[in-house]
Amino acid sequence: ALLAPDWSKTGLYENDWAELLLAAMLWQCDAETAKQLGAQLQLSAAMTENVLTLQAGARQHSITPQTAPAGVHILHAATVSLEAPESFWDRWPGAPE
Repeated sequence: ALLAPDWSKTGLYENDWAELLLAAMLWQCDAETAKQLGAQLQLSAAMTENVLTLQAGARQHSITPQTAPAGVHILHAATVSLEAPESFWDRWPGAPE
């Protein structure tokens, strides 16, 4: 769900959060190291690939809701953005007024 291009599909499952957490924890790893760690942790190939996709998207210099899925924005905010977390969540679609 965190890689879906349609932000209206915001139903998230445990594996979505696990992928996001792993993407942040493995942020400093290159793709080959992340794949090796995924194998050691007995992650599925799909989950490891989703982690790498989240990382690749979050490493882009310019991301917008039109060009990147929600998970990429969350990971970018957690790893490279200098924006205050409350500002990020205030802009989140469906944020309380």
